[in-house]
Amino acid sequence: MWEASMTIPKFIRSLLPLSLIILFGIFTESVAQVLNAEALRLKQTEGCTGRIKLSLNLHKSTYDIQKYGLDVHIQYRTGKHMFLFMNSFMLQLVDNNKIRDKLVFHLRYNLEKWLEKHVVPELFVQYQKNSVTGIKHRYTSGLGPRFAVIRQKTWNMFFGPLMMYEYEEGVIRDTATAVIQTFRNSSYLSFSLKSESSIVMTSVLYFQPSLVNISDWRLYWDFALEFPVYRKVKLVNGFYVLYDTEPVPTYPQLQYSLNVSLIVDF
Repeated sequence: MWEASMTIPKFIRSLLPLSLIILFGIFTESVAQVLNAEALRLKQTEGCTGRIKLSLNLHKSTYDIQKYGLDVHIQYRTGKHMFLFMNSFMLQLVDNNKIRDKLVFHLRYNLEKWLEKHVVPELFVQYQKNSVTGIKHRYTSGLGPRFAVIRQKTWNMFFGPLMMYEYEEGVIRDTATAVIQTFRNSSYLSFSLKSESSIVMTSVLYFQPSLVNISDWRLYWDFALEFPVYRKVKLVNGFYVLYDTEPVPTYPQLQYSLNVSLIVDF
């Protein structure tokens, strides 16, 4: 059945202690330059719903290393209108000195119940900084249609060929600054599958080529498995790969990350 069961499967209970050890022991933060907006979409219910992800990692060796992370996103749905807001922050300290941080603000609007939900117009604005990848400031805004390719009870597929404007200031070796302004196509193909035991698998692929420079493009793939732990508490194992043909100079073209997160819905 589609409805979530509150009974935790036996094999998940057996893996829970190990998963929690992994969560608090070797948590690795996501530093991707592309935000997976599909992961922000919550229940198809009226009113306000939200999700909080909190991470903490302490490491003592030659240096004292502290990592703090907080992600909050809220969805508000009323009638044919749906709003998504996301705030993500990550800070790493070495001997109490800040050495890198990440900050993202994202706001997205969908006009739903339009053309029987087969096509939904959406628009977004976003601010981002990421010292790990050299992004001092990045402002983006865009709009376009969201197509429901497959809409079933247990699995869905959506396609969104959006257009966006991007303004970016990048820092090269902590000294020089590179400024880029461009228009991009920001297309995505998302897929989700939910089992009877409420395990959810999601996958999204983004392709973001510049419209003024054909050699400048990004390809981003995000995959996640979400396991129910207790009521509104979930454990998420995720993996992403990002390839950027023209990152901020001196930073790598290829990035990837494997992460484990504990999430609370409200």
